[in-house]
Amino acid sequence: MAKVALIGNPNCGKTTLFNALAGQNKKTGNWAGVTVSESKAKLIRNNTQFTLIDLPGIYGLSLAELSQDELVVKQAIDQGDIDVYVNVINANNLERCLFLTTEVLDLDVPTVLVLNMDDERAASGKIIDTDKLSQLTGCPVITTTAVNQQGVAALFDCIAQLINHDTQQAHQHTALPEDIELPEAASRAEALKAYVKTSDAVIEESKRIFDARFQQAMDMANSVSKQAEKQKSKNSKGEFSRIDHWLTRPLTGTLAFMLAMYLMFFFATNVAAVFVDFFDIATGALLIDGLGQLITAIGLPNWVKVILADGMGAGIQTVATFIPVIGFLFLFLTLLEESGYMVRAAFVMNNWLQKIGLSGKAFVPLIVSFGCNVPAVMATRQLAKKDERIITTLMAPFMSCGARLSVYALFVAAFFTEHAALIVLSLYLTGILVAVGTGLLMRKTILPGKPDPFLIELPQWRFPGVAYILKSTWYKLRGFIVDAGKIIVVIVIILQMISSVGRDFSWGNTDVDESLLAAGSQIATPVFAPMGIDEDNWPAVVGLFTGLLAKEVMVGSLDAIYSKSVEENDATIMEQLQEALQTIPDNTAGLVDALVDPLGLSLTAIDETETMAENQGVSSQLFGILQEKFTSTWAAYAYLLFVLLYFPCVTVIATIAKESGKKWAIFSALYSTGIAYLIASCFYQIVMFGSQPLFASIWLALCAAALLSFYLVLKQHANKPSNKTIPLNIQ
Repeated sequence: MAKVALIGNPNCGKTTLFNALAGQNKKTGNWAGVTVSESKAKLIRNNTQFTLIDLPGIYGLSLAELSQDELVVKQAIDQGDIDVYVNVINANNLERCLFLTTEVLDLDVPTVLVLNMDDERAASGKIIDTDKLSQLTGCPVITTTAVNQQGVAALFDCIAQLINHDTQQAHQHTALPEDIELPEAASRAEALKAYVKTSDAVIEESKRIFDARFQQAMDMANSVSKQAEKQKSKNSKGEFSRIDHWLTRPLTGTLAFMLAMYLMFFFATNVAAVFVDFFDIATGALLIDGLGQLITAIGLPNWVKVILADGMGAGIQTVATFIPVIGFLFLFLTLLEESGYMVRAAFVMNNWLQKIGLSGKAFVPLIVSFGCNVPAVMATRQLAKKDERIITTLMAPFMSCGARLSVYALFVAAFFTEHAALIVLSLYLTGILVAVGTGLLMRKTILPGKPDPFLIELPQWRFPGVAYILKSTWYKLRGFIVDAGKIIVVIVIILQMISSVGRDFSWGNTDVDESLLAAGSQIATPVFAPMGIDEDNWPAVVGLFTGLLAKEVMVGSLDAIYSKSVEENDATIMEQLQEALQTIPDNTAGLVDALVDPLGLSLTAIDETETMAENQGVSSQLFGILQEKFTSTWAAYAYLLFVLLYFPCVTVIATIAKESGKKWAIFSALYSTGIAYLIASCFYQIVMFGSQPLFASIWLALCAAALLSFYLVLKQHANKPSNKTIPLNIQ
């Protein structure tokens, strides 16, 4: 089957064109480095079959190998089995794009030039003589606007003709200095490569060839394009140049970025929260209560109900509650990316993150983490370099997500009534410091390197259509639901089976206190003694185990175990669905309060006990029980430190496995839990040093030794040689 490869500069709409041709929805973005591996699709057009390959964007084939993008493209070209190249060019920026065109022409493979973004070209008043460009290059020229599917049919026909070996005039190669005599070779590119290798002055000769290419690109651009007279003054600087001036300055650009992140945080958490209860209650009614009643009615064994309703149903319910948050976040991110703002934001934040070895693009996932770690991990896709993606992925779980806030609020109400906001703020800052420390540790050990130089092109401001934004958002959301959801459901089933098995190994246990999960927690409780949890406070450990599923379920678990206040839901399925619908207008009424308090710090405002308990959906006696079970406020704060830093939740780990691989998901889970244990226990031992100096001294020394050993192991692993080759399998 013939192979057709899309090749072009970053930010020329190449992947959007791939989606238009293949009917897919690959990740696109308004900067370089979005496509970091080849994407393929098998197509049929006019009885012609071919494989369409979307190669990463690249500025030149002869430039230094600085990124994954160039390595992927060069390896694909070196395989020598591409039958047709589709050179995608930004129609509004010929001067930049035609340099790569001169190199593609030298490959002597049938090529079609695609002037994409023709709508922007027309809006700018630029006129391009496509016939003359075809004569100067020896290639057919097609104009397209991929985002609107314009010109796609003509491009299909042209590709089919080239595959079927219809006549095409010879490529017009770059005119080189007269004293350069090229040897015979299979292509002009091979001849140039052989000439440079045999030259006594490789750098000088390479520069002369580079200059000749650059001059040819500029001459072609100038000879085939002109600006309409009436548009010259209007578009000479661009109508958004003043906006860009302020958005890229250190102070005003940072403030604008913070505002944009505030709006995204508000949009992805508070607006999404309007619909979370609907998804939670509706899926629970249908897949847990409804499915459970159906299984009981048809007489199936109880273990079937535990696996299907309590396990699989609860797993799907967990995934469903993330749909609004992730959906709205992707919607907002897509709008920011496609409009061109994210490039400007990354440029501004680059200076701050360079200090820990990351580029400005890493700031977006870290900010998103304050809303939810799951979309934050998924947002690391926009980072071009693999090591930066992994480091950012490891840092993101330490940024305190909104789900943890409900646990903070519960303990603040019980222990820290006079310093509520300060306690919550200290937890947020601790998470940030640990995240920064993680980034520095990874850079100094197993993921060394420097961030990209971050020379970035500011694209034009674009306002894609509503249909395109919604379609792109849906495909991203569907990927999360299908890929991460499968892992989440399996893990939830396992946890539910453990909690549904009684101490006598009977199925269908409903008393958490008598479950195997509780028995295991009692066995594990002594492990948490260094952070202030006594043996009779084993329910706190159960809360940590249930927090593996989702941090927001910890409050309900602690309430159920401590105060034994498990409420039975006697409502019918229809009544629950009606309740789910009613939550939408009810939650909408709270958007005004959320607008002025995006971090939810008002949750920590201490009111009367009954009011606080009602706000959090727990029994009023729980506060007194917590004060009794935890030996001191310091033990409670150490517990909060552990909740802040340990295993984020199965959804986050499943997402890390999907985005970065299972090994990094396991490493993240173990690393975050280990760091949480060390920090929480060391904190407690330091504040209790006066009452138990010997044990505290020994424990702190052991923790220091553990940290040093961990660092040395990472350094030793970092010194091992590694294979830098990026494997490709383009078929």
